[in-house]
Amino acid sequence: MKRLLALALGLLLACIPLAGCGEEKTGQKLVDQFTESVFYDPDEGELRFTVPKDTPADGVWTILCSGRLRMGDDFMSWHGFQDVTDWEPGGSLR
Repeated sequence: MKRLLALALGLLLACIPLAGCGEEKTGQKLVDQFTESVFYDPDEGELRFTVPKDTPADGVWTILCSGRLRMGDDFMSWHGFQDVTDWEPGGSLR
């Protein structure tokens, strides 16, 4: 998985709490907290981030990460986390 992330990590495209965030300021605060937690170590091929623990109980995060994998002479598109919506607030992914 580390190698997959090392090869496939393009740009963290979106991190949007879709529901339950209350005021716009709260939503932006959560996005800022998430953004500050993102770390990529190219030597280890490791991506780390933490979903903010202040996320409301009915809040939903959509986190998209995409890139391209070399497959011999060709490339294949890779999209991570596209079906994951049950992120646990305060939980980290490594």
